[in-house]
Amino acid sequence: MQITPAIQAEAKTILELCQGDLMAALKVAESQLNIVYTRAQVLMSLAGMVVTVTGFSGRLIAGSSSAAQLFIVAGLLVSLSSAAWVFRRVMRVQWVTSLASQDRE
Repeated sequence: MQITPAIQAEAKTILELCQGDLMAALKVAESQLNIVYTRAQVLMSLAGMVVTVTGFSGRLIAGSSSAAQLFIVAGLLVSLSSAAWVFRRVMRVQWVTSLASQDRE
């Protein structure tokens, strides 16, 4: 992972809030990553429910009109693409200690 100026500024801010205590700063970063990871898991679960509901009742809905078919397919594509984005971006959380061992400044 490349350390950008924004990441360095965030790390310095957290370290200042923790009065220079590296372990306290790591705990703050860990709790923030846990929150993001938990929210991502909720979104993945919701995407799974959308796929399941579409699989069971989508056929009946799509049978009513051409517009319904289009909206079912579009909604399913949006749900799957958003789940893929969450998986690619959020679910690959790095260990906080690997970030701390790179640079302590």
